Amino acid sequence: MREEQISYGQMLDIARHLLPVMLSRTALKIFPKWKTADISSKQIVAVICRNLLFYQIQLMSRNYAADPDCSNSTAFLSYASALRKFLLQESDLELYLCRVNHGLTDSEAARLEISLRHLPAVPDKAPEYIRIIQDYLAHLLGMFELPPDELKLSLYDLQTDWQESLCRFPMQLISARYSLELARNENNRNLSRQRNGLKRRLQWGKEFHNYYQFHLAAGCCDQTAKKLARTDFIKAHPISGTAEEAVDFPNMPGHHRCSLLSYHRAYLKSLGSVPESLEL
Repeated sequence: MREEQISYGQMLDIARHLLPVMLSRTALKIFPKWKTADISSKQIVAVICRNLLFYQIQLMSRNYAADPDCSNSTAFLSYASALRKFLLQESDLELYLCRVNHGLTDSEAARLEISLRHLPAVPDKAPEYIRIIQDYLAHLLGMFELPPDELKLSLYDLQTDWQESLCRFPMQLISARYSLELARNENNRNLSRQRNGLKRRLQWGKEFHNYYQFHLAAGCCDQTAKKLARTDFIKAHPISGTAEEAVDFPNMPGHHRCSLLSYHRAYLKSLGSVPESLEL
């Protein structure tokens, strides 16, 4: 277990120095991979527009639920209400709710183009991520009539710019570096707890071993020496207070035979001498 956590800690250190970012899978699929060449330019642009608006709505829902500033923002609420009204009034609502990898026919693409040109205006004080996505949509609306060759180059540039924007504020979902730092700190705390726990186990194992050797030296048989050693150990570590306090007390050793056997084994293993059979 310890080796796995140390390896995990090393991986965290490596990742922290590679400038990681945390991305949404939906955001990465805004520009879908086409499986056929029989796709018109309008279909391509319409699908990308549909995916962008879907992702914007997803972000708005997430931020409204998680960020009190959004739920109290007049600009956000007014725009959200206008966007909701726009979607509910449109006969093309089902086109906006398709999965991001769902294609569109030529007639559906034409309907979507007309519909998108009636999107509600974005208030100046609306969240920046909304304005960014709407800028991309406005740019895409001017690409419906581009020739195929020119469209390919424009979409390549736009997709590259989109991917770069996902790595910057405010499109970043959360700081990956900060998340890795939290994971690294938690990993270090776990390792520290394990090291402290092992240290206590070794101390208790050594203490029990000394009691055990004392009774063996006094002429007791093996089983009697173990029984008396357990009695001495329990006397040295009495349970005080309520039962709840005893359970919550992290430095309190167990009194059960299995617990003492575990401590004794750990101590003997640290010395490099663990008998094949060691039973209390």
